[in-house]
Amino acid sequence: MLPISVRELTRLARTDDTLITMWLRKALYWWQFAAVIVLPTVVLIARGILGSSLGWDFLLYLILSPLLGVFLLVVAALTALRGSVRQARAVGWLDAGVLLTWHAAIVGFAVLDSAPLAAIVVIIAVAAFWIALWQLVTDTGRRMRSAVDDFTTEFAGVRQEMRDGAPSVQIGEVIVIQPADEDVPPAR
Repeated sequence: MLPISVRELTRLARTDDTLITMWLRKALYWWQFAAVIVLPTVVLIARGILGSSLGWDFLLYLILSPLLGVFLLVVAALTALRGSVRQARAVGWLDAGVLLTWHAAIVGFAVLDSAPLAAIVVIIAVAAFWIALWQLVTDTGRRMRSAVDDFTTEFAGVRQEMRDGAPSVQIGEVIVIQPADEDVPPAR
């Protein structure tokens, strides 16, 4: 006997974040940091074994692989800087699609030495950078608007009290001590 019914499985499959899809997004969150080291290494080793007929080709891959790693790190950092991604420890659906496409193209280029595939990797890399930057700016703007709205709502009552002339803070009895004239030092 299954602990969950078929109807319940169908309902779960229709929701946005089922266990499998959430697992995929969380795995991609952590994979993007490992990919900074793994993917350039795969390209370097695969091109060294499978495709470099000249030593100069391997030297070119030796120079370009660290650049690929830096670019992967920049995109991963822009993605991880978003508050919504940090809170869920999972990338968004757009991030998941772009990352999967980009990483698959990188692995494809590592195995198949193709100039059009290299161009596709570069185009997807530029797109991944701008998509990550755009999502960071929009997410930060949304969070700032929410914080300002909360601040405005919280202090709306205080502002109304100030307009009415009523003091917003009751401080109680105030005792003022006046100094005697002989205790006051002469002005210099």
